Amino acid sequence: MSSGISIKGEQRILTLGGQNILGTQTKGISVNNEMVETSDDNSGVWAEYDAVAGKKTVEIPFSGMLKNLELLKASLSTGSQMYAVLYTYPDGSTVAGDFAMTTFSETGEHKTATTFDCTLVSSGPVIFTPGAV
Repeated sequence: MSSGISIKGEQRILTLGGQNILGTQTKGISVNNEMVETSDDNSGVWAEYDAVAGKKTVEIPFSGMLKNLELLKASLSTGSQMYAVLYTYPDGSTVAGDFAMTTFSETGEHKTATTFDCTLVSSGPVIFTPGAV
């Protein structure tokens, strides 16, 4: 039986529009598959679903210490809220696509570091490219 090597949080790199996001301390990724229910009178008590998701989305929530105001500036922009995002794993695997910034918040702490939370949601296809084996 083989055992894997854990992936540490700081080993994952998140870039937004070609720039590494400064100050990130936590980041994650979730894939959402909205399934199409196909249950009918013959299904009995069991729900049935189409084998292919009706809608797929990817969310990337991340947070950290505020080191500059670039994310705030981007969230308040009246221009495009769509960004090319690259999420890179230590083996070189990547998740890439266009993402919209749906939320940005900061704590406004007084005597400790100001922190932020941000969420990106995919728009269109997201591509997983495997890294070195």
